[in-house]
Amino acid sequence: LADADLAASVVMEEIRALMKSSTPPPDYVSLGCMDCAFDCKCPVCQESMQRHKGSYSNLYYTFLNKVAVACRREFPGLWITAYVYANVRTPPVGMTIEPNIVVDVVTKSYHWVEPARLEAEKDRIRAFADLGAGWITHDWDFSGVTPRIYNRQWAAFLQWGAQNGMK
Repeated sequence: LADADLAASVVMEEIRALMKSSTPPPDYVSLGCMDCAFDCKCPVCQESMQRHKGSYSNLYYTFLNKVAVACRREFPGLWITAYVYANVRTPPVGMTIEPNIVVDVVTKSYHWVEPARLEAEKDRIRAFADLGAGWITHDWDFSGVTPRIYNRQWAAFLQWGAQNGMK
């Protein structure tokens, strides 16, 4: 991620190939990170992480923005999706997010029985939206291992989302 221009050019080659080979072409391309914390040891990444309290979000969204700008030129209407997860779960600082980027907020609805946790999640989502990102949600409700279903909390959240720009 230290060389966002190089990384974006490599990704654009892959997107061009995907767009040529897919019928119909996709509406979105996911550039989400994996669900584990990562720690690049290069000086650029380490300096950015220290400056941003352990977050790679500024590096990540610099890269995503470069891809998004190129995609808007070459493939208008193509969305770039990215998980808000692991080391990139916090909004980047001092930058905007391109309008064709949709963040996929990884959340856990079973936490929403605690009003403070629900409000913190809404604040985090609003912070991304305020930077220009569209948003969707990915609920890790663990319904297979959690013996309860949180339908009321989920329904209330979806209503809030509909009123607050959820795609």
